[in-house]
Amino acid sequence: MGFAAITKEKAEQMAKEFIAKTEMSEKEGKKFVEDLLKKSERTRADMESKVNEMIQASLKKMNIATQKDIARLEAQIKRMNAKQTKPPVVKKAAKTK
Repeated sequence: MGFAAITKEKAEQMAKEFIAKTEMSEKEGKKFVEDLLKKSERTRADMESKVNEMIQASLKKMNIATQKDIARLEAQIKRMNAKQTKPPVVKKAAKTK
């Protein structure tokens, strides 16, 4: 997981240690921390996207019904039930005098 698992606090701690070892200026250190956090966030977002794509592909291969499929079938069942429960229309014959 690498950068994706780094919290802001952990990144700042790592950066402070690195800055102290490399004798960076405060300005360079802040820039380094910002860059590290941005890279971590991009990596996390990319990983999340890839995991979601893999899950969707796996579900599609397994031919599992989606919520959209289930909602469509429920609506179809309701329509079918509504047709069955309506009493038949009986037309009255016209009265002859």
